[in-house]
Amino acid sequence: MHILSVSYNLTLGGLEKVFFDYCNHFTQSGFRSSALTLKSAAINQALSETETATFHNGWIEKKYCEYNPFAVSSIRSLLEKVNPDVILTHNARPLQLLKKAANSKWPVAVVHHGGSVKRLDSACHTICVSKYMVADVIAKGFSPSKVHHVPNAIDCSLSQSRANLSNCNHILTVGFLGRLTKEKGADLLIDAIQYVSRPIKLLIAGDGPERAELETRSTGEEIEFLGWIDNDQKKQFLANCDVLVIPSRSESFGLSILEAWQSGVPVIATQTAGAPELITHLKDGVLVALNHPQALAGAIDNFSLEDSDKFAQRGWEKLLENYSFPIQAERLIQTVNQIIQQP
Repeated sequence: MHILSVSYNLTLGGLEKVFFDYCNHFTQSGFRSSALTLKSAAINQALSETETATFHNGWIEKKYCEYNPFAVSSIRSLLEKVNPDVILTHNARPLQLLKKAANSKWPVAVVHHGGSVKRLDSACHTICVSKYMVADVIAKGFSPSKVHHVPNAIDCSLSQSRANLSNCNHILTVGFLGRLTKEKGADLLIDAIQYVSRPIKLLIAGDGPERAELETRSTGEEIEFLGWIDNDQKKQFLANCDVLVIPSRSESFGLSILEAWQSGVPVIATQTAGAPELITHLKDGVLVALNHPQALAGAIDNFSLEDSDKFAQRGWEKLLENYSFPIQAERLIQTVNQIIQQP
């Protein structure tokens, strides 16, 4: 079996990590894996160190290029060269272009990471990373037999421990990990700090268009901006955190929740559509209201040593049971086989 995975993103983030993991799952399962990306995509360096063959075409990032005969011809020539058994595009922007170029010769499926479902109807099958997405897509009229749930996962063999909260006088180190955009809600967490009564240190890891404004608003010494961090730096960052706070306004899944559990770090998250699928409130984490700095502050103030140990342990157990690489890989391969057999 030969799978061509398609990503049109330039930057590195959660979606690109999942894209990379898919490619690795395919090769480690004994299948041929190819990737179609932009020539300047940041993910290319990581792909170059794997067995996945990588191809580039700039048309995949452009909107409405399915109406451009040169774009369609360019993609069709590439598909003839690669000749995959199935095409998986991560999110839907290039979906109609790929569908038109494939011309029914190759099945084209989409991995739906979030956002609008308008363009998904061009896909022969839709893979959703969250259960609520499955329900949403089916509610829009898609055939249930062609909508699949394959949650994101993480490599549990890379787990690491961290220092526990030492005592009640401990300065709580609160972490934020993500792109600095309105959607991710770093501004809400910064606003929450003024309502927190206990001593804390806020570490903000990530970069994005809102960074300058957020730094201007953050005048206190208790807030430190670390900028974008790579995987090795991320491990150290999480090891330094007592709790990871995810204040997102919108979150389709919440890969950073799994990354925190992998490192033994408990999580406080807002009640987005995706977070409650992972966190059971007060059992393996804390869920708070959306767009509510005071609620975030209350959760931080009430966070205790007992909570830390309990949430971290139960999060790790849930990670092993539901979101480890072997579990995801098996489900993914079964789904891709079904797509090929019933396009």
